[in-house]
Amino acid sequence: MPAPQDLVLRNLLAYWRSKCEPDGRLPGRASIDPADLPQLLPHLFLIDVEGDDNAAPDYRVRLLGTAQSVIYNGSYTGQTIEQMMGSKASLFRYAFDQVRQRRGPVCYAGKLVWWFGKEWIEFESIQMPLASDGNAIDMIIGAGVFSIMGRKWG
Repeated sequence: MPAPQDLVLRNLLAYWRSKCEPDGRLPGRASIDPADLPQLLPHLFLIDVEGDDNAAPDYRVRLLGTAQSVIYNGSYTGQTIEQMMGSKASLFRYAFDQVRQRRGPVCYAGKLVWWFGKEWIEFESIQMPLASDGNAIDMIIGAGVFSIMGRKWG
């Protein structure tokens, strides 16, 4: 995985790692305290992983921070990735599947080619697994930052 470049993403990664157990068990949602992350909250997202851990799950939006909501023109809380992204959902499904397969962080960067009319915006994102029982991934926490012509936005 390439290391995240943005400080917001590096801070979230360090926080997530600090919550991982020495024996390899993953942190759960209960381990994440929003009060620890005030400057990261606008950039955060939480995605529920629904279904059997061995099957293709549904990915459902639990939370989009305010910077995310502005980019995507809404909060999409409770909607599946397919409902939110339509024909571009496979890009997100692939990213979230990678988090599940690797059982660790995944970082991406590029242009917002999946959101019509915003292809000129650049992004960097990180996603990490959460597991209530330390093993079965039931949520993904992540953050995304955006820039326009090299200047951070949001």
